Amino acid sequence: MKKWMPLLLAACCLPLPSCAGGGGEAAQAAGGVAGAGAVTLALPLMPVAAVYNATSIASEKRKNEPFWQTRDPAFLERTATIRQRDPKADARRSWASGTRVFLPVSPGFYDYPGLSTQDSPSPENVPANNRAVAASAFLSGIQKQTDCHREDYQKIRYFSAAYDGLIGASNDYKTAFNQEMLRLKKGR
Repeated sequence: MKKWMPLLLAACCLPLPSCAGGGGEAAQAAGGVAGAGAVTLALPLMPVAAVYNATSIASEKRKNEPFWQTRDPAFLERTATIRQRDPKADARRSWASGTRVFLPVSPGFYDYPGLSTQDSPSPENVPANNRAVAASAFLSGIQKQTDCHREDYQKIRYFSAAYDGLIGASNDYKTAFNQEMLRLKKGR
């Protein structure tokens, strides 16, 4: 019999007395030994799991390299465009045109950056808010420019500083826009 077989057998069988009821000290001790045995068996596998995980992430990065090469420049350009906009001026322009809505984190979402739960549209008003954003050419253009949750980005695990920058710029813009719109709605 191999040297590791008794250890494996002990790790599998020792929990059985603790499951049988009675709950005495012997059962608790057996459970503790079984737990220690399981950890002892798992420790040698941890480096293998770490290497496997790193290899799969690197493989996925290589597989999606064409995606990053084409998207990162676009993400950098969109980030610069968003950073050049004045979200408070855009909120005032929307207010002046009669479109008095908040920008969700992404179309159809119920999360509004920069707003507390109390200040966000109530769940029953979210569809009307999102329809108003979609109906406004000005706001739907902004929403499209700042949307970071598009389907093609979600199909793969994406690792990119350019994409992270776009997410940050989008969140900053929508936070400032929504806070200005809230200020206008409250008349401050």
